[in-house]
Amino acid sequence: MQSAQSAGADAPAPLSAIEDCLVPFCKGPHQFLLDRARTHGPVALYRLNDEVFASVSDPAIAHFVLQSGMDDFEKGPILDVVRAIFGYGIFSADRDDWTMQAKAIAPMFARHRLRQLGDMIHAHTDRQLDRWRSTGDAGDATVMIALKRLAFDVVAISLLSLHDEGHRAALFDALYHLDRLPMVSVGYLGKLLPLQQLAGVVSSAPGTSTARLAETNAIVYAIVDQRLAATEQADDVIGALLASPAISALPLERRRLLLRDEIVSMLTAGYASTGESMFWALYHLARHPDVQGRARAEVLTVDGPLTEPPPYLAAVINESLRLYPAAWYMGRTTRKPMQLGGVEIPVGTQVLCSPFILHRQPELWPDPHTFSPERFLPGATIIPRSFMPFGTGARGCVGRALAMMEITSLLSGVLTAFELEMAEAPPTVTLKGTFSLQPRERISLRFRTRS
Repeated sequence: MQSAQSAGADAPAPLSAIEDCLVPFCKGPHQFLLDRARTHGPVALYRLNDEVFASVSDPAIAHFVLQSGMDDFEKGPILDVVRAIFGYGIFSADRDDWTMQAKAIAPMFARHRLRQLGDMIHAHTDRQLDRWRSTGDAGDATVMIALKRLAFDVVAISLLSLHDEGHRAALFDALYHLDRLPMVSVGYLGKLLPLQQLAGVVSSAPGTSTARLAETNAIVYAIVDQRLAATEQADDVIGALLASPAISALPLERRRLLLRDEIVSMLTAGYASTGESMFWALYHLARHPDVQGRARAEVLTVDGPLTEPPPYLAAVINESLRLYPAAWYMGRTTRKPMQLGGVEIPVGTQVLCSPFILHRQPELWPDPHTFSPERFLPGATIIPRSFMPFGTGARGCVGRALAMMEITSLLSGVLTAFELEMAEAPPTVTLKGTFSLQPRERISLRFRTRS
């Protein structure tokens, strides 16, 4: 790999000479990026209308980009799509704003604190298992929604002290409808289409995206104002932010906005990625009875509920995360001209590092589309830096350990209580152009209670 270096005599190609791929990208971002890696190599340069992109499918280059300092890269406009919902919370803030937030909330994710959440996670898991028991052997096409709600409640209660069930239900409903919008595809299509045409593409009355966002903001700002007015703060993420000297020095409206963005970021990123990760793991177990049987036999040898997976279950989780990573794309924007992998990259290029693409490269993962947990068993060889389902570097997912606890609790509980089957599924699954990994097709799972 060639590291970043200032462009010298070899000036980057003019914008007009770079291929415009807006239409194929908007039709299917995931497939477009896979195809681009296959046809254009580890660093593929293209543009979406008047914005230049470079998608990376080489692990060393991806790690270089994601771990480089702020003098070379910034978050920049590559996250404008998710900022429409997140604002500038911990997952989408840049430079000093990110540093300020990260310093304040990092202690909330210390392992000794997360271990204390085990009983609460198991309680929410058990309630969901009881719901599936009550459905008998009927197929359930709402599994992903249920798992997202489970993950939402864990984050809302443990990190944000949102104990009111009614408030949580209303907030989940508003955020869930926003997260289903094809924000990635439509976000870039919207830069080309007039606003009136875009509105017809993404929404229809009465539940428009604008109305949903207004509903979300009303609920969240009510929470924010209540916390700002409180004389004593809970020991949670909001309390940590308010205790930060840097944040307490901000003007009131700036603090309100920061807290709003942090709450929405924590909830959306936490429930969407973790809920979908649990769903895809169940999907793979249902499709592979032999894997399910082996994982169940391992789980049944352990007494009590699990929050840390034994070896084979860990391999199942990691292989599912390889195919459907919690964060399917991330990236940086170049602050100066540079060279990556022999390709001249102009200043302002949005460098897209997609674990979804990286994890499906045949040079890194033989037979990459096949579900095979054996890749992750102790002693297996994995090419360094080729597996990063939660990102990497300082900006990697802060909630990774909590997500793994939730996934382990859910899978071990399901394996103990049920035989898992496919009730309805297409032969091939395609994905919507959202910021998370949602299938276009209907998928229904069946939970048969074990005797």
